[in-house]
Amino acid sequence: MAMLALGMPVLLTGCRSGRPADDEASRLCRDALGSAVVSAGPTTTLAEVRATTMGPRFQPAKGAFPELPGSTVAAYCWTTTSPTSGTPGIFDSYAAVPGGRSVRLIGVGGYTGSTPSGAPVVP
Repeated sequence: MAMLALGMPVLLTGCRSGRPADDEASRLCRDALGSAVVSAGPTTTLAEVRATTMGPRFQPAKGAFPELPGSTVAAYCWTTTSPTSGTPGIFDSYAAVPGGRSVRLIGVGGYTGSTPSGAPVVP
């Protein structure tokens, strides 16, 4: 179990599968989030990001970038602020789009699994 940034307990059960990380996903994530990125990809569309649901009803990016069409390329990104390796992880999940912009999807602290990647899965 990990703690959501809002202080609620959450069970992060994994990440959605998809295409493997690619150069485009890495570029989108680094342009938007810099050196804190620990995993990038897969690439997806903004429509898929907007439709990402956590739990029964929460869509953190439902209204993200309303000026961009759903067909805009996007990438799932994870960052960390963990002070040292081997300690429970503090991770944030984002979706990045061209132009160095991103939207935060979820934050977890106390995570002890492997470095997350892809879209977060919260049942």
